[in-house]
Amino acid sequence: MDSSVAQAAARCIPLLTFSRRRIKPDRLEAFKSVYEVFAQAVFDSTAGVKAIFAFPEPDDELAYWHVFWSRDVERLSFNDIDGFSELLSLYASTAEDPDVVEVYGGWNQSTVEAAKAMPWLTHNFHTPLAGYMKADGMGQSGPPMFGFTRRKVKPGMLEGLVASFPKVCELWYEKANGGILCATVSRDPTDPDVVHDLRIMANKEAYMAHADKADEPLSAAIQTWFAHYDERFPIIGELFAASPNDDAFHSSSIVKVEKRPEMATFHWGAGGGMLGPMPDMNKGDCE
Repeated sequence: MDSSVAQAAARCIPLLTFSRRRIKPDRLEAFKSVYEVFAQAVFDSTAGVKAIFAFPEPDDELAYWHVFWSRDVERLSFNDIDGFSELLSLYASTAEDPDVVEVYGGWNQSTVEAAKAMPWLTHNFHTPLAGYMKADGMGQSGPPMFGFTRRKVKPGMLEGLVASFPKVCELWYEKANGGILCATVSRDPTDPDVVHDLRIMANKEAYMAHADKADEPLSAAIQTWFAHYDERFPIIGELFAASPNDDAFHSSSIVKVEKRPEMATFHWGAGGGMLGPMPDMNKGDCE
């Protein structure tokens, strides 16, 4: 990534958390009600929060995927918002059996200290190996797409992957009128050959542009970068988008892979089981 892109990406890096939270068996309906009200209150009262939502896991109604995006990189909880204590009481995790929260973006030591006050959660703090996360939505209309994937890297190829990804990011940063909002990779905390590869797109148009095979420099850069992944293993993860059943969201138009991605997909809106407000990637932005 050239210095100008790197400098722009480093300004006001937001906080992004992703977690699978378990709900107490007899409190599911209460959880849905309390979370809906609480998430909306956080969203409405905090200009820096662009996303706070949850979706049920397809095969387990007592597990919900939670996503949170905030400009305030040190704030992991909202105990000053009505309903916080009640919401905590509805989760099944304990200090002896914690849920896991993946923490990405611009966290700092104060964020780490804040996490220590929540022993019922294990926070995995990810240090980006390469990539960027924009603080604003570039004025692009939504709905956005969030993708959280885990990918297997060929043994001994992580260094090459990290070296090749910045060129891809340099090309993505300005593409689609800046609508490719996040592209970052970090090491998995338990498997040295797995990386967490994140994407946030302002809309489907940005997603399609990120795999534009008519863009020859981009296609070449993606081929070089992708050669470091172990294609014997599928890409796994979770995708939150307007049309998750669209085949375009499950494959690359540039790289043909041996294993089809295994993605749990979620559709915006109450019909898909969504709790919380629609994310707004332009919320609170200023010139």
